[in-house]
Amino acid sequence: MGISWVSNMHGINTGILEIEKIEYLLNTEMPDYIPVGRGIMQRGVGDIVEAHVRELIIDNYPNAKYPSSPRSIEDGEIQSDDITLKLDIKTHNLDASFSRPNLISIKRLNDYYKDPNNSLAYIFVSYKFDKDNIEIFDISVAYIEHIKWDSLSIGNLGKGQLQVNNMHKIEFDLTQKRNEWIDIFKDEVILYYNKLTEKIEKWKKSF
Repeated sequence: MGISWVSNMHGINTGILEIEKIEYLLNTEMPDYIPVGRGIMQRGVGDIVEAHVRELIIDNYPNAKYPSSPRSIEDGEIQSDDITLKLDIKTHNLDASFSRPNLISIKRLNDYYKDPNNSLAYIFVSYKFDKDNIEIFDISVAYIEHIKWDSLSIGNLGKGQLQVNNMHKIEFDLTQKRNEWIDIFKDEVILYYNKLTEKIEKWKKSF
């Protein structure tokens, strides 16, 4: 299976056709059930699902690579000429009452997206766990710029962490252009820092 990138003209995201192929591959090749040993913790369940997804991508894309380090923003990477697509896998337990996963620090995203040849996509895997088996329900693949801003927020972690507000209600807009999403991203970052500055000033006055 080869990479089929589309041109990055007028702010349209590159590789949209490839994203659809990755999603189709995962939904057709990922097992419906993954047997696991008793006593496994929730974090361990997520790790097992991530490993299955990552191996499917590595096995089907000869130019796919494992993450460069444990602290990398990606769980896998696909390279084609000067185009880099980083893939981050996020698992979602459908039985959890609430799920608000961190995506990426706003600084790392800003640095990475300065190069128009760099792209970041998320693989969202929904599952249920019944002590003996992990049941896979759905797999969605989307570029970060296709996640609606109504579904996102910036959390007070480090220099700011981009988060999904609620995985049960995440929404996508596949027509949204990268440059438009980045413009909103910059506005949201400035708004976040302004609010944080006001809060810090209040803290300072309390002393």
